[in-house]
Amino acid sequence: MSNRGKQLREVTKLLVWGRAAGRCQFKNCQKTLDHDLIAGKPEFNAAYLAHIVASSPKGKRGHPTRSHQLSDEASNIMLMCDAHHRIIDGEQTWQDYPENLLLRWKREHEEWIELALSSGPGSRSHILQFSAPIGPNETAIPFDDSNVRPRPPIG
Repeated sequence: MSNRGKQLREVTKLLVWGRAAGRCQFKNCQKTLDHDLIAGKPEFNAAYLAHIVASSPKGKRGHPTRSHQLSDEASNIMLMCDAHHRIIDGEQTWQDYPENLLLRWKREHEEWIELALSSGPGSRSHILQFSAPIGPNETAIPFDDSNVRPRPPIG
């Protein structure tokens, strides 16, 4: 018998992917993991499904009983890019990423996704620009530098 817990079911994988919106859940990464345009691969799975509590009691952040109990639970799996998966499970670095930290990052990422998508496609943002001269200098930030891309009209 294998020391690892259950294999991930398809439904678990889909839940993790969906709740992460296909983006790395490492704090502030948010890299899109379903394509690689630089490599010319518009459909490419660059994601890792990383266990927070290892699926094996002997794994990184493993636990004698919880490892097997949580091995197929979406709440225990993070969607990660290759680089960050290697960091959270690396021989020299895994201890810097305890369970409570990874759970917090997962929760924060999923809350961000929910907030970003809950307003719907019809919602609009407006930029307000304030400026005042300071001596001979203008303080306004040019609209082109605001990192806002105009959206095409809906419908």
